[in-house]
Amino acid sequence: MSAQPKDLRAASARRYLRGNLPAVYSDHGGDEQPPVMDMLEELERVLDPIVILLDNLAGHLEPATAPAEMIDLLLEMTGTPLDRTLPPPARRGLAGEAARIARARGTKAGLQLALERAFPDLESEVLDNGKATWAHRTVAQASAPEPGPPAERPAQSTEQVAFQVRLAQAPTDAQLAQLTRCIADHLPLGATYELTVAGG
Repeated sequence: MSAQPKDLRAASARRYLRGNLPAVYSDHGGDEQPPVMDMLEELERVLDPIVILLDNLAGHLEPATAPAEMIDLLLEMTGTPLDRTLPPPARRGLAGEAARIARARGTKAGLQLALERAFPDLESEVLDNGKATWAHRTVAQASAPEPGPPAERPAQSTEQVAFQVRLAQAPTDAQLAQLTRCIADHLPLGATYELTVAGG
């Protein structure tokens, strides 16, 4: 922490332990406080950083107010793909929308939201060919032969799911690498994409 130990006063300032002692222990009857109070005051000073952390735990878990070192942990906790090369504001934006991105992962809306939060200055637009579908069956189940004569089997589309990501301005080399990773992380399984720049 950046604050010095003398500035971290939570338990000792509020007399966490000393304030709850029965009078028989806290009242010495003289000008000096009893030895047990001295001991508890030192213990409160040891507990000050822990109490401050607990007092501010909600702020540490809120993406808008969390310290920079907590953002990556929040992304990992929510299962959002983490690219440590992204600048901190972009990672904070992804952490703020992590729940929505997770719910829409593998869809056009999820890809659009992830790009908007990770690359707000590129003004991206995601288009698709309308072939993305979902099913209860796993990939292994879908590839297994279906029972019945061939005439009774439903026709399967051979057209591949394709997305187009349009950018309002050309990305830098570093952004292009980050953009490629972000799209790959949020693209539906088996889909392809094309990256285009307006006017390019």
